[in-house]
Amino acid sequence: MEISQLVRFQKMFESQLQSASPYFREQIGTAIIGDSVDQAFELQEQMLGGTLENRKITSVQSARAALSRIRRGCFGFCEECGEEIDLRRLEIHPTTLFCIQCQEELEHKIGA
Repeated sequence: MEISQLVRFQKMFESQLQSASPYFREQIGTAIIGDSVDQAFELQEQMLGGTLENRKITSVQSARAALSRIRRGCFGFCEECGEEIDLRRLEIHPTTLFCIQCQEELEHKIGA
């Protein structure tokens, strides 16, 4: 991978980390008032908020890990076989850890 490509990925991950801000629902744990439909709606909102927060946390962790791999000089290399990950795959999923072949093998093992 060319240095300019690595720099572009690094800037993308750094930007992602800078724009991330923790999301906390202020009303979790407050009393739910209303009928069962209102209660179900409030519970659904709380669950969705938690799901979105978990996705943000995962995204930040993935960006930090990718920056660490860039600093160590191993970004863009498959953690399973050590081969370089195709640039097109990294463009689509920049925090990926595996080349397409190893990812497919891993998914096959998990699915089996």
